[in-house]
Amino acid sequence: MDTIVKTTLNTMSSVKKPQKTVIAQLLSALIVVQGKANFRDMSRYSPMSEKRFQRWYPKVFDFFEFNHLTLKDLCQRATVLIAALDARFMSKSGKLTDGLGMFWRGCTSRTESGLELSLFCVVELLSNTAFALKAFQTLDQTGKSRVDLYAEQVTGLARQLASMGISYLAVDAYYFKERFVSPVTATGLQIVGKLRRDADLLWLYTGTYSGRGRPKVYDGKVCFESDLRRFTYTGVLETGEEVWAAVVYSKCLKRQIRLVMLRTQWKKKVGFALFYSTDTTLEAMTLVS
Repeated sequence: MDTIVKTTLNTMSSVKKPQKTVIAQLLSALIVVQGKANFRDMSRYSPMSEKRFQRWYPKVFDFFEFNHLTLKDLCQRATVLIAALDARFMSKSGKLTDGLGMFWRGCTSRTESGLELSLFCVVELLSNTAFALKAFQTLDQTGKSRVDLYAEQVTGLARQLASMGISYLAVDAYYFKERFVSPVTATGLQIVGKLRRDADLLWLYTGTYSGRGRPKVYDGKVCFESDLRRFTYTGVLETGEEVWAAVVYSKCLKRQIRLVMLRTQWKKKVGFALFYSTDTTLEAMTLVS
């Protein structure tokens, strides 16, 4: 690891030698430190003193460039790369920490007081492995919702992601909001994600124009249990789920999306999961893979 870190740091011309030494020592200490990773504990596993950690921590360092350069060879060899975004809750007992707020905690299925980080990753699909690119702390701002902040995080990295050959961003069902999807897709990125089972979707009208009045655009609400015949069957996964696909209109996103339904049936019980992409030409089997 030391060789990889030092090689990457040497290629970063904007970083001076003292900071390169500090970052190399910091990353080495974080790997072996036991307990809480505070300045005092890290000084026990590093040649640097506690005071030196305190002095260098406020300094700006471009971790995105560092991670990008570290993964440069992987990006050149990989055949299929996508980006992924997800938020992580961090418990915090203090009351004066910057960014402290009420955030959703998935493991307890409720909102709790703490901190939140949004982690950007690049995913190599063939090896099914994710590599971290950059983390953002969620800091509330007046006049902006958290969804707006998440969208700004993506749009700020869109140019770098495009240079890596990444054109798709994978997110979970929380990000299925027009205030997130529209700014992100405006940068050229396409979104792939999961849908809630109660998503409000409309069928597109494909009939002929009657010749009177405004042409009909939609043809009723999508009912996943009774409208199976209106989907296109595309195959079966190795795990046994049937794959059904269609292009529908999302009232929430105010756009057409590619909808994919994974359907399973056991005796008289039917279960399904919904996925979508803003790229309406994306093949269904590619989307769920």
